[in-house]
Amino acid sequence: MLTLKRKNITLGILTVLGLAYFCTLSNLAINPFWRGEITLVSLQFFAIIYVTYLRWSHR
Repeated sequence: MLTLKRKNITLGILTVLGLAYFCTLSNLAINPFWRGEITLVSLQFFAIIYVTYLRWSHR
């Protein structure tokens, strides 16, 4: 039996959340410009959180 590590479970959950986010966003009836802006802003936000986490974890 395979044992799932904490990292694999976290990556699985984040993948499902990401797919749900982009699926929901693609079904919204908004201007394509704003749809792109919402996507990019959220990706930048999570990238900043990820980089900050990496810097704090190395201390």
